[in-house]
Amino acid sequence: MLTTINRTSPSFLGAIIGAEYVARIVPAGTHEWVKFVTPDELKGALLSAGAVTFAETGMVYNPLSRAWGTCSNMNINYGVAARKLA
Repeated sequence: MLTTINRTSPSFLGAIIGAEYVARIVPAGTHEWVKFVTPDELKGALLSAGAVTFAETGMVYNPLSRAWGTCSNMNINYGVAARKLA
């Protein structure tokens, strides 16, 4: 499973503004929005490397419990599972 941050407007607001400047979960300047990867870009890179995606899910962080969970929304954080083609 690969997890990363999607390059969307909500990810800019959530991962950069929210996490870095509002909640201060990570230091300011940690994220560079232009380096975030869309699900299609990640799946294309995996396919080019000879792997096929078989699952994808949204990821959500709960700052109160300090735990990650899955969700249907892939607008900010998401995960992709792939396996190497034979």
